[in-house]
Amino acid sequence: MARSMVFALSAILSVSAVGALGAPAQGGPQEVGPRLDRVALQLAGGGYREFLPRRGGALDRMKSERLNLNLEAGRLYAVAVVCDAFCNDVDLEVFDETNNRLAAHMRRGDSAVVEFRPRWSGPVSVRVRLYDCQAPVCAYGLGAFMR
Repeated sequence: MARSMVFALSAILSVSAVGALGAPAQGGPQEVGPRLDRVALQLAGGGYREFLPRRGGALDRMKSERLNLNLEAGRLYAVAVVCDAFCNDVDLEVFDETNNRLAAHMRRGDSAVVEFRPRWSGPVSVRVRLYDCQAPVCAYGLGAFMR
């Protein structure tokens, strides 16, 4: 994905975490849906469409979980994760079935988007990790897109 699109997505999501007069937005699972909607809209502008139901959950600070996706070889995919206003850093990694890393977004921010093209059809594992959560748990939402 072009760096400018990733930067634009990160900027939109970071700004959306602040409400009127600079007050923090309300955190929690209800807020990750609209944040993911904004990412989906940006990716749609780049020719992507969402192809699986969204997934989400909540994690403690410094915890991670893996989600599995079944993908086709040669297609271009993007995976996006967003977290709530209490989360300052979420990372995203995609691994093939032999645990080789296909893509990663490890920079600080409350959202992450990766783009990749698997060479083989089959399962991939997506790891979401929350590094910095200012609440007992932070909510996240994950979307999978193809072009």
